[in-house]
Amino acid sequence: MGKKSPKKPATVAKKPRNEKSSKLFFLAVTPIVVVIGIYIFTVLKSPINPKSSELGLAPVFEGALEPNNHLQAAERLFENEILGPEAPMVYKGNVYAGLHDGRFVKFDLKNNKVETLLRLGQSENCGSYENEPKCGRPLGFRILPDGTMYIIDTYLGLFKFNLNTHEKTKLFGPDLVVEGTNMTLLNDLDIDDEGNIYFSHSSVRWERRNFVYVVLESASDGRLLSYNLHTKKFRVLIDSLDFANGVQLSPNQDYVLVAELTRARIWKYHIKGPLAGEKTIFADNLPGLPDNIRPSKNGGYWIGLGAARKRTAFNIIEWMMTKAFVKKFLAAVLSIDTFPKLAPKYGLAIHIDEKGRIDKTLHDTTGRVIAKVSQVIEDGDNLYFGSYGSPYLGRLNVKNLKL
Repeated sequence: MGKKSPKKPATVAKKPRNEKSSKLFFLAVTPIVVVIGIYIFTVLKSPINPKSSELGLAPVFEGALEPNNHLQAAERLFENEILGPEAPMVYKGNVYAGLHDGRFVKFDLKNNKVETLLRLGQSENCGSYENEPKCGRPLGFRILPDGTMYIIDTYLGLFKFNLNTHEKTKLFGPDLVVEGTNMTLLNDLDIDDEGNIYFSHSSVRWERRNFVYVVLESASDGRLLSYNLHTKKFRVLIDSLDFANGVQLSPNQDYVLVAELTRARIWKYHIKGPLAGEKTIFADNLPGLPDNIRPSKNGGYWIGLGAARKRTAFNIIEWMMTKAFVKKFLAAVLSIDTFPKLAPKYGLAIHIDEKGRIDKTLHDTTGRVIAKVSQVIEDGDNLYFGSYGSPYLGRLNVKNLKL
């Protein structure tokens, strides 16, 4: 028998070179196209034009900042009857505050009821994002001993209101231009014995309902100003602030403090003395983002912190503040309501002495009882806690607390 010829191996068809090159080209180009697409999408859709901002290392929670759970012993008054009592004040045994739906109310603590005293805007369909500018949003106010009140509505302006007669007078609106700049987001105020109202405006571009964008953009367009009730003249005291916020005069009215929220610090503007007309840092690198500042009965000041900063905890908000494009992209893809939910769940209020040093703190390490603290006011043995977004008024009896 003859030998069989060996089988020839099956030939594998080779792919055309141009097909292989096309696939390689596709794999190489696709990521570039995606990145360019994301960039174009972000640039076109993002509502903000942010800068990078650097806070540095957050404080370590030790010493006076040692965590406690004092705030977990607080009461939640009028829960789910109200929303956002941001800047409460005690006057003749009752607490007063502006609310998210545009009302200015009195909390009758004896009879456990809420009484509407004033509306500066429309009264229908209030409480929504869409209607907030029409309904108004009362923020900072001060009540004088005779019942005269000066109150800022961030959308509608500065008003004088008499708690006894209910007479109302508008002093100026947020569309007023002072030294070439408008005052889109009016915020807090204080008044001295000479009729000077010291007030902050937080942003030139964004309204209060978009306050998150003020934080993200870091535009440094906030200011501290004064307005004289007699001469009707304005003065710019401090400019280029990143979200100018709470305002508080010293007991002797020789300086005024203003919180710079996005930079986690407080400035002192010297009204009298050798440094009159100058600004200095009063407190820096705070353990949270400062909102309103109010005096303590034994000296010093209480400060509400809307969000805590802790060195040992990762804070996504603080992380992305240093990355302008990340902020721009996230503002393009996330709703504005999403950002506050990213903040750590932690309730914190601090007390600082006359030299700006933290000497007392109140914590809710879970953020379940008291959170989003915008202001702390003292009345006898009680502390009341305001909030820009919580559905209650907080109250804590501190008589037996070791502070």
